[in-house]
Amino acid sequence: MDARVNGYIVTPQIGCPVEVNALWYNAICIYQYFTPELKTENDPSLNLLAGAIRSSFQLYFVNYGRYLTDVVIPNDPPPDTSIRPNQLYALAFPLAR
Repeated sequence: MDARVNGYIVTPQIGCPVEVNALWYNAICIYQYFTPELKTENDPSLNLLAGAIRSSFQLYFVNYGRYLTDVVIPNDPPPDTSIRPNQLYALAFPLAR
């Protein structure tokens, strides 16, 4: 979610934004939570995927200061450690903590 002012991108987010990754993880966890209600089988591969996402999130997005990194660009260190409002989305998702 780039912030734009008069067409100018003020805060470009090139790479993997924290809120998108948290949303993805949260969506998978919600699906797993509701599988009994949906009367579908709980796909074991989703458990592996959720675990991998959680581990990667902690590895790449929780930085040395123990706060969230805003954007990670794979294979392009250092990550963007700016503090921005969109990081609150990652904290607000109930299952993404």
